[in-house]
Amino acid sequence: MELNLSRALSLCAFAVLAMVWSFILGVFVGRGYNPEDMLPDMVKVLPDSIKEMPAQKILRPEELDFFYNLRSTPAEKSIQPGARSQSAALSRPEPPVPVQDDPPVSSPEPAAAVATYIYSYQVGSFQTMNRAIELQQQLMSQGITASISDAFVNDNPWYRVIVEFESTDQGRSRVMQKLRSQGITEPVFRGRRPS
Repeated sequence: MELNLSRALSLCAFAVLAMVWSFILGVFVGRGYNPEDMLPDMVKVLPDSIKEMPAQKILRPEELDFFYNLRSTPAEKSIQPGARSQSAALSRPEPPVPVQDDPPVSSPEPAAAVATYIYSYQVGSFQTMNRAIELQQQLMSQGITASISDAFVNDNPWYRVIVEFESTDQGRSRVMQKLRSQGITEPVFRGRRPS
């Protein structure tokens, strides 16, 4: 069997045509599938215990700290009050505390290490550098460290004002309150990393 230029082109055209038709057929076959239409039938089949489960809370980006917990030291993994799930609380009851007349005298324990992170928020995005510099100077006059980064969207420059600060989870609210006092109500969370 010989493969010359005309046969190679016709073979490629046939392969492209076959892929286009398989795509079109897939769209037509897949268009009628709506899984949400099957939900009432599925609810009838589910056991009652699953039907009565409470709705799950949607996590904010600031609460997604599992990656940092994996990398943290054992001292940083101390369980904070309220951090345990209800299932863990139900499956492992707290041991009873023995009643003692006089507490034993012991040396004072060192305070647990509080994890600090470097938070990064985008607080503004402008098409002119002058407006970005104005916001940066306004924030720096309030003691908030701000920097400017540039990005190109459709070949147009945008100047983003970025605020980075080092704090604990509890101390972060003070900085957010300062930002609100400057008129920045919804800063965009860009990330958090261990300090």
